[in-house]
Amino acid sequence: MADLDVAVGKAGGQLRPVNIGFGVDQINFSINRRAMVEGKAVVRLNPDGPCDRRVKVLRIDDGQSLDPMAIVMHAVCHACVHTWGDRFSPPYPGGYPQASSDFPGEARDFVEMIYGGRTKAMFLQGCAGDIRPNLPGYPYRCGDEADIRWIARNLGSAVVRATDYSVIREELAKRPKIYPIRCASKIVTLPALKPGETVQCPLQAIKIGPYLLLTIPGEPMVEYAFRVEKGIGDRAIPIVIGYANGSLGYICTDKAFEEGGYEPGHSQSGPGSEDIIVRELLSLVDRVVGDVFEAFRPAAARGADK
Repeated sequence: MADLDVAVGKAGGQLRPVNIGFGVDQINFSINRRAMVEGKAVVRLNPDGPCDRRVKVLRIDDGQSLDPMAIVMHAVCHACVHTWGDRFSPPYPGGYPQASSDFPGEARDFVEMIYGGRTKAMFLQGCAGDIRPNLPGYPYRCGDEADIRWIARNLGSAVVRATDYSVIREELAKRPKIYPIRCASKIVTLPALKPGETVQCPLQAIKIGPYLLLTIPGEPMVEYAFRVEKGIGDRAIPIVIGYANGSLGYICTDKAFEEGGYEPGHSQSGPGSEDIIVRELLSLVDRVVGDVFEAFRPAAARGADK
């Protein structure tokens, strides 16, 4: 607690006005990892499966420098370059790493190096339950230092491109002057994989000006973000974050439960969860965006909402 008090005090003493820019670029190292082979779902690189290769970047500036104060980068891919191998690829050289920041940590270091150490970078994982790095191999292979460098710099370069583009004069002119902050959260009940049981799932929405952060616990498949973004339309700029507020294992689509395979077998929630999560997240969006009646309901009418 003493260290936390010191950190909070130090941060409080450095408060200053900032504004936020947004940019999007592309990576090319991610791939869907679920394929149907003779009617069976298997873990295999699937270039035809759904995948989101966008990199979304929030850039925080104090208006005093072309270098950002901070960068929040969001990408959709399992951080599993340094992982176990298959029978054709031994584990990470020298043994399985006991702790590793994998490619997000290497990408963070790359981005901070580009800005001469004057910028702090943070990585947010997207809905990557069925997305992994595209390392050739059958059906999987472990990555080494060369793979990490390729993937991290691929991501880092996309982040830098999006970051720098967001301060050209046309993009700067789009930045709002005021950033109202609104938050809403709810714990929803999902059907569990075990019949007759349920799972508690915390969901959260945070709107900062036009930017909308939405969180799902566990490892949601990429299709969740696609559905939520479609439901939001042009009402806000959404960033859907997985692995937040606890772990429920894989959060699969109903289609994935029908197909079976690795992810459904490592899930706590069960079939029927998909529609509940998407519906409840969009309900939280209504509350924080504030352009529908839902946002103005009395708190007592929201049940377990917070």
